[in-house]
Formats: sequence, structure tokens, C-alpha cells
Amino acid sequence: MPRKRFDTKVEAAIRRLVADKERITPAEVERELDLSPGLEGLDKPERRSIARRLRALRPDDKSEPWDLSQVEVDLPTLSPQDLAFLIRTLRVAYQQRQVPRLTKREAEWIVRVGRARPDISEMLAYRFAHRYMAAQDAKQPTTPLDRQLAVINPQMGDLLPDEQLDERLSRMEDSDGKA
Repeated sequence: MPRKRFDTKVEAAIRRLVADKERITPAEVERELDLSPGLEGLDKPERRSIARRLRALRPDDKSEPWDLSQVEVDLPTLSPQDLAFLIRTLRVAYQQRQVPRLTKREAEWIVRVGRARPDISEMLAYRFAHRYMAAQDAKQPTTPLDRQLAVINPQMGDLLPDEQLDERLSRMEDSDGKA
């Protein structure tokens, strides 16, 4: 007996739920479908069918979580773009904070941040590099910083003093990375 296809609106709602929430159970999907406006009167799939669909949309991945710290940076062989960004960042850090030099670790993190967000300002890249280093030193996960880096206004570091940037990033972290 062939399986019945989901209504396209129901399928779209399930896809949105999977995209919005990293881990969602069939029961949660079922509950959300029942509460979703615009799906009234449509045939909703049974929980078993939802579970099969979730497995298809989100295969079980046993690999380790990825974060930006895993990006390899080989300083002697930097691309011209990475090197130019690093030099601009050093210039900005010197002008704004009287930083006379960068450590190798700072340079590696600045390059990682710049590669992840090519549109980011040099000062914000410098500030994020220090946040990543502090998280690593404290043996804390850097995943919240990855989320913040993904959604932050790339020029914010030029606009906000340290305390206000810290407060804004803390609020983003409290709301699970959503700006």
C-alpha cells in the first residue's frame, strides 16, 4: 500500500519546524501542526509518519559538533586577502587601542573570524577574536559565539563601546543567538 503524501502546506510547516529547531520530536511537530493557523481542516499525518519524515529531513549525524575553532589557519601561507585583512586589523587595533602587535593566536583568530564573515569590520573581528580566545581559555564552548558572529551587524564593533557590545551580545546569547 503506497504511503499517503502530506499536504504541501503541512509539508512546508514540518520543514519550517525542522529548520527552526535543532531537535524537535514528532509529538512537538504534531502539537505545532494542530496549533498552526492555516492548517485547519487539512489532514494531518500520524505521529509515526511524522517521525519518518523527521528522519528523512534530519538524518542522524553522529559526528562531533563543529565550531569556528576547527578552521585551520596556516599563518605563513595566508592568502593575500587574509593577510590584507590581518594588517588592516592590526592598524585599526593600534589606532583605537594602542595595540603594538598581535600574537600568533590573535592573528589566527582574526583570520578565522574574517573568513567566516568577510563583511565584518576590522575592530569587530579583533573584538570577536578576543571573545573566542577567552571562551577557549575558560574551556567554554564557542558555539554561542559562532551564532552571534553569524547574525551580528558587521559594523557594530565600530559603533558600540565595549560595555554596550558586551551587553548586546549577552542579550543575543540569552535569546539563543537570535538578534
